Amino acid sequence: MALRFQTRLSLAMSLLIAVAISAMAILTLWAGISLIVDHYNAMGVTVTKLATRNIEYGAALPDRVMERVGEQMVVSALLISELVAVAEGKAGMTPEEVSAMLRGVRDRSADVRGYPLVDDMWVTDESGKEYIGANEVTGFQFSPDPAKSPQSHIFYSLLTPGTKPIIQEFQPRDEDGKTFEYVGVGGVDKPRIIQVGAGERLLQGIQTEFSVQNVVDRFFPDLDATRMMVVDRKGAVIAAAGRSGLSQEMLQDPEVRDFCKGFLAQNTNPFLARAFGREFGVATRLKGAGDAPPMALFIQHRTEEGFQLVRDTFFYLLGLTVVTIGVAVVLIMVLSNGFSRPIRQLAEGARQFGEGNLAYRIRLDSRDEMQSLAQAFNSMADSLQERMCELETATKHRERLESELAIAAEMQRALLPEFPPEIAGLDLSGWSQPAREVGGDFYDYFAVGPGRIRVVIGDATGKGLSAAMLTSECWSTLRALAADVTSLADLLARTNVAMCDAVGVSGRFVTLFAMEVDTGRGILRYAQGGHNPPVLLGIAPERRLLLSCPVGLPLGVDRHCEFREHEVPLLPGDTIVLYSDGITEARGSNDLLYGDKRLHEELRRLCGLSATDVLARIRSDVETHLGGLDLTDDITLVTVCYSGAGT
Repeated sequence: MALRFQTRLSLAMSLLIAVAISAMAILTLWAGISLIVDHYNAMGVTVTKLATRNIEYGAALPDRVMERVGEQMVVSALLISELVAVAEGKAGMTPEEVSAMLRGVRDRSADVRGYPLVDDMWVTDESGKEYIGANEVTGFQFSPDPAKSPQSHIFYSLLTPGTKPIIQEFQPRDEDGKTFEYVGVGGVDKPRIIQVGAGERLLQGIQTEFSVQNVVDRFFPDLDATRMMVVDRKGAVIAAAGRSGLSQEMLQDPEVRDFCKGFLAQNTNPFLARAFGREFGVATRLKGAGDAPPMALFIQHRTEEGFQLVRDTFFYLLGLTVVTIGVAVVLIMVLSNGFSRPIRQLAEGARQFGEGNLAYRIRLDSRDEMQSLAQAFNSMADSLQERMCELETATKHRERLESELAIAAEMQRALLPEFPPEIAGLDLSGWSQPAREVGGDFYDYFAVGPGRIRVVIGDATGKGLSAAMLTSECWSTLRALAADVTSLADLLARTNVAMCDAVGVSGRFVTLFAMEVDTGRGILRYAQGGHNPPVLLGIAPERRLLLSCPVGLPLGVDRHCEFREHEVPLLPGDTIVLYSDGITEARGSNDLLYGDKRLHEELRRLCGLSATDVLARIRSDVETHLGGLDLTDDITLVTVCYSGAGT
C-alpha cells in the first residue's frame, strides 16, 4: 500500500533527524573512547618503559655483583700471597700447615651464607705445580699450552714477575670439569701462582637473589596491571607475575607469548601496544646480559574504570537521543501537514491534466514557491492546448511528406534496371542502397548494338530528396542522348552542358563514369567525369588496372570541361568493378573507413567468380565492416565479368 506524501515526508524528516542525532551521539561516544584509549595507551607505554628500566637494572645486578666478587677475590689472592710468603719465611710453616690454615679460612666463611664464599685456594711453586691448597685436587701442574690446559693456561703468565692479576669468568676447570670462577696473582717473594676460586653455589646464590623473577615479583604489586611477563625470543616465559585469582595457565597466555615473540622479531619499534579484550598490553625490549639477545617485558594494564565511563556515557547519550528524536517526530508531523496541503492540490491538478481536462486550473492562497508552481501548471495547461493544435497540424503535414517520400523512393527504385541485359560473353550484376529513403547514387545499362553495351554509374552531391532530384535529371539526360551519341566523351560532354543549365550556380554536381564493352572485339572503352575509377582485375595476379582519366570534372561544374575516351583490351576472365564512394567511405564501429586498400585486397580473392558472387562477397564484407551501424552515404556497386567473344 502506497503511503501518502505527508506520511513519507514525516518519515523522511524523522529518519534524517534520527540519523543526524545518532551520528552525533556515535561521534561523541567514539571521541570519548578514543580519548580513553589514547590515555591508557600513553600511560601504559610510559609505565612499561619505566618498568623496563627498573627490571633491566635489576637483571644486570648479578653481573655487577659478580664483577665486585671477582675484585674482592683479587684482594683475597693478594692477601694469601702475602700470608704464604710470611708463613713460609718468618714463621717457617710447612706446606701442609699452610694448606690446613687456608682450609680453615675457607670453612669458617661458610658461617655467613651456609656455604663457603671461597671454595678454592691454590699456591704453586716456581714451575707452576700446586703444592699448597685448600682444595680437594692436589699436585695439579699449570701449563702454558692451551691444548693441555684450556682453562688454566692463562694463569701460567703469573710466574713472570710484574704480571697483573687475572680474573677469569665462570667456566669448567681442567682437572675435573666443575664450574668455577678463578682469579690469580703472582707471588711476592718468589715466582709462583696464587689462585682463589668460587664455585657454583656462590653463583647460584647471587643469581637467585637478583633473578628477573625476584625483580618482577617486587615491582608488580605497585602497578595497576593484570599481568607482567618477561619473554625471550622463542616465546618462553622467563618470569611472570599476575593479579590474585589468575591461574598459571592464564598468566602464561600463548596469545601474549606469540605477541611478544612477534614484537622481538621486529627490529624497528621500541615498543608495541595492543588490546587484549578490554585491556591494553604493552611490550618493550629488555637488554640481555652481555651479548645475550634482548627479551620482551609485557605489562597488561587494567582499564575497567575507563570502560565503565564509556558505558555510562553510552547510556546517557542513548536516552538523550531517544527523547530528542521523539520530540522531533511530533514537531515534524505537525509541520508536514501544512507543507503537504499545497502539494495535494498540485497533485489533483496534475491528475486532471493527465486525464485530458486542460480547462482545469489550480488555485492556491499561499504566497510562496507553491503558488509559483501552481501558476506554472496553469501556464502549462494553456501551452498544452496550443501545442495540441499545432501538433495535430504538424502530424498531418509529416504524414503527407512521408507518403511523398515513399512514392519518391519507389520511383527512384523504378529508375534502376530490374535485371541486367543478357549479352553473350558478359555477366553483369548491380546493386544500390540509399542511406535515406531516397539517395543520390544510380547506375544503368544501355544496349547500343549486337555484342555492345554501355554501363554508367553516378553519384550526386548531397543526400536525400535533393540528391535524388539531381540524379533523376542526370539519368533522364543520359537516357535521351544514349541512342544518338556514339562517343562516350561526347555523351559526357553533352550531359555536362545539360547539367550545368539545370544546376546553375547552386554548386551541385554529379560524378559519372561511363564505359562501353564490345564483346565481339574484346574492347573496353570508358570516359570519366570525376567519379571513383573502377578496378579491372584479370585471372593473372599481375593484371590489375585502375580505369582512370587525367581529365574530366564532375558534371555540372564547368560547361566547357573536356572529357576523353580511353580504350583497354579485354581478356577472358577479366572482371570490372564499378562503385561509388559510399563503399570506400563506409565507417565501421571502430571509426575506421572501409578504404580502397581493403576493397582491392578483397577483389584479389574473388577472381574467377561470377558477377553476382563478386557483388555479394563485396557487399557482405562492407556490411561486416559496418558492424550493424547505419549507412552514412549511398552505396552503389556494379560488377561486369568478361568471358570472351562469342561465348
